[in-house]
Amino acid sequence: MSLASPVLPDPGGSRAVLIGVSTYRLLPGLPGVDHNLADLRRVLADRELWGLPDEHCAVLDTDALAGVDAYARVADTLRAAGSAATEGLVVYYAGHGLLDPDDGDELHLSLPGTDRHNFDHGTVPFTLIRRALKRSRARYKVVVLDCCYSGQAHGRTLSGDAVVVIEGACVLTATAATRKAWSDPGERGTAFTRRLVNLLGTGIEDGPRLLDMSTVFREMDERLRGEALPRPQLTVRDGGGYIALARNRGYREAVPVSPEPPVASPGVPARWPAGVALAIVSVIMVGIIIVVGLAQRPTQHASFDPGTNWVRSIAYSPGGASFAAGSDDGLVRVVDPKTNSGLAVLPGHLGPVRAVAYSPDGKSLATGSDDRTVKIWNIATGTATVTLRRHTGAVESVAYSPDGRRLASAGDDGVVLLWDLTARVPTAVALTAGTGPVYAVAFGPGGKHLASGGKDGKVRVWDTRDTARAPDVLTGHTAPVRSLSYRSAFETFLGAASEFLASASDDKTVRVWNIDDRSTFYTLTEHTGPVRVVTYSPDGMSLATASDDRTVRLWAVGERQGGVLVTASAAVPSVAFSADGKFVLVGGSGAKVTPYERKLFGVPLPPVPVGLG
Repeated sequence: MSLASPVLPDPGGSRAVLIGVSTYRLLPGLPGVDHNLADLRRVLADRELWGLPDEHCAVLDTDALAGVDAYARVADTLRAAGSAATEGLVVYYAGHGLLDPDDGDELHLSLPGTDRHNFDHGTVPFTLIRRALKRSRARYKVVVLDCCYSGQAHGRTLSGDAVVVIEGACVLTATAATRKAWSDPGERGTAFTRRLVNLLGTGIEDGPRLLDMSTVFREMDERLRGEALPRPQLTVRDGGGYIALARNRGYREAVPVSPEPPVASPGVPARWPAGVALAIVSVIMVGIIIVVGLAQRPTQHASFDPGTNWVRSIAYSPGGASFAAGSDDGLVRVVDPKTNSGLAVLPGHLGPVRAVAYSPDGKSLATGSDDRTVKIWNIATGTATVTLRRHTGAVESVAYSPDGRRLASAGDDGVVLLWDLTARVPTAVALTAGTGPVYAVAFGPGGKHLASGGKDGKVRVWDTRDTARAPDVLTGHTAPVRSLSYRSAFETFLGAASEFLASASDDKTVRVWNIDDRSTFYTLTEHTGPVRVVTYSPDGMSLATASDDRTVRLWAVGERQGGVLVTASAAVPSVAFSADGKFVLVGGSGAKVTPYERKLFGVPLPPVPVGLG
């Protein structure tokens, strides 16, 4: 079984086991956990949402686990639920998560009598839940963990013979492997579960009919990130991201509308030629990639739709033969841009794919995922030639050097790894890039510079010929840096070669840096929300940016005003220019969540400005 569309399991054949510990003998109490159990049970039982019968939901709270062999009680309950479930099996845990002192990769879920210094029979190792999933005959299996270090469930214990071989499995965790979960004593429930219950109970306005796990993860990630709370992690297998736990109360039936006449896009600079437009024609759905043509007249272009999966990352091959899209279901899809037909689907990642990058010769593709790995794929065969495993957090960005001999990767562990791909077994040099996650890496046109940007809001520039030397630090942003893009090499009117780097930030600005003197060349300020993406066109004469304000803008190099290309229904996480610079690929969601075609009109590429240098 491999799911291809959202499905809500039949509640009559489903079971849920909700485990939560609020009071401990030797660990600090977590009073909010009791609210977690009660609120989640109420939502699962709501007939408008799912309608799980009360007798099909086993709740193991502190009282149920105190004064007994708690491990045996949990094991027996999991075994009974797994045997009875034929449709859905949901396992939830909230409490203290601990790492085995003798094996730091093993996640243990605490019980009332847990002693953090002696794990013998006093905890529930995650392997117990794994075995329950594997042995159950349920068709759809979901695990939700709200505890510190819960992201460890996506690591070793889910590889090998774990969830990887269990059809239709999905694991959602409150944190990454090295992060602590958040519980505010003054609030009802813990931070993660309180927002999860709210999302399931109230829905997503104008969202999909069913709240499948990929949609839930995507929305939770947005909400938690916006509140500077720990970000969740998701692992899916065989379409497990399509498993739904509730109907969406915010769903609205789409109403057909008459085609709209072409109109000029707002914010178009008056000096750009009038009467010239670009067109986007697509079936608008969550997860769509919109192809934006930069042409002298409106031209229709088909769109590529990977279903309900959110497109996190896209890249065009250097020769223009294909583009690659990484999405929340852990798959990478390689697409023929001429026909918008799939050339290959690359399975192997166990979580959302946040980064994709083609090698300069277009023969290989590097991908980075929440599963903490980087994979390098042979495009011709569609196989992974190597998996790089040194990161300890989600991989946010990958970039090839211009000669293709090195690869940079960065992620939530706060480290930039510079891989030597010429070695038989690739080796890496670790570069410390400030404090907190690193969201972006980019090589300069000649490959002698490597830039990184992350949570601390600083841009760091290394000399790749001497990585032992401290990087230059570019300051100016007041919030995390989300994206970086180097301008292609060019000469100024004085004949001197120059390097320019663009950085996009949560402070709602894009800064263009002169790398020659490490100064800010100019700043773009028209976005009204955090800017997620910035990318130069191949000829270096235009910039495309995407923001949480739900717009994609196109800027002429040197100009401070950009035209709005796309107004989407949600934040846009990925944008890429085609190899010839004539098209822009926009990943994430479309202009409106509706199954009907809609035309959006914008502006042509502006003329090349003069006087830069």
